Amino acid sequence: MVKEQLPTLEELRADFKRFPAPVVEEFDKARAVMPKTMEEGNILLWGQAGLKIADQTVRSWEAAAQYFKVSPKVVAYMPFN
Repeated sequence: MVKEQLPTLEELRADFKRFPAPVVEEFDKARAVMPKTMEEGNILLWGQAGLKIADQTVRSWEAAAQYFKVSPKVVAYMPFN
């Protein structure tokens, strides 16, 4: 089984620029307050999931922005150790 290569943070942010500004803004705000225990790989997977949400339909970017906005609260309840 071949593992899919994760994008870099810079590549994710470049991809987010295809959508209205709130997507990358909410991503950046949420990333800044994510627990320090989250590894870089998990941050990239989280960002990639938001990108997949935004890619669904014309207005899916709104759902992606909300996904990023609520993520820090959700992650606070999840064990990452």
